[in-house]
Amino acid sequence: MLNIHFLGVEGDPEFCGTLIQDNKFSLVLDPCPGAAAILKRLGVGRIDACIITDESFSYSASLISDNVVGESANLDYCRVDLSQGCVRIIVPDARIVFISDSSCALSAGHVADVIVLPVSAFDSLKSSRPRLAIFLPCIDSPNPLYVARDARKKFGVQAIAARPGLTVDLGAYSALSEQKGLGKFS
Repeated sequence: MLNIHFLGVEGDPEFCGTLIQDNKFSLVLDPCPGAAAILKRLGVGRIDACIITDESFSYSASLISDNVVGESANLDYCRVDLSQGCVRIIVPDARIVFISDSSCALSAGHVADVIVLPVSAFDSLKSSRPRLAIFLPCIDSPNPLYVARDARKKFGVQAIAARPGLTVDLGAYSALSEQKGLGKFS
């Protein structure tokens, strides 16, 4: 069971990062100072990786003891690739892309089962066909619920709106890869 839990979303005063978790690992993306308390409340006992995309979140790296600095990392359970405005996380069951810059979406979307993107990057779904698009709210942007509905109508992509506390079971949305990685069989 592969889940994405939004500890908070951008534009919300409670922004506290995102947790990606399955039975074997827990990975946190851009956690805020309150993330440790939220993770404890969720029953997360171990964090295997903490991905920091913005230097303003660098204090959160102390959540784990081993740090990898750079643009990509091969971990026991996943591969992480960082580029300007884009984080790609490849696990045996899915390819997940987090986008903060709409210019990244055009190239990243072709190889993603799940894309998490701001509503301002709506048009990037023209060239990408993920199994699931999850829209994040932005200040001065339309309600992500309406944007998700429009994405379904316009592009035929399954889409939902993120909100603080939302947990998305990727299996329930049929957003897992058809082709599995070999690492799962070792």
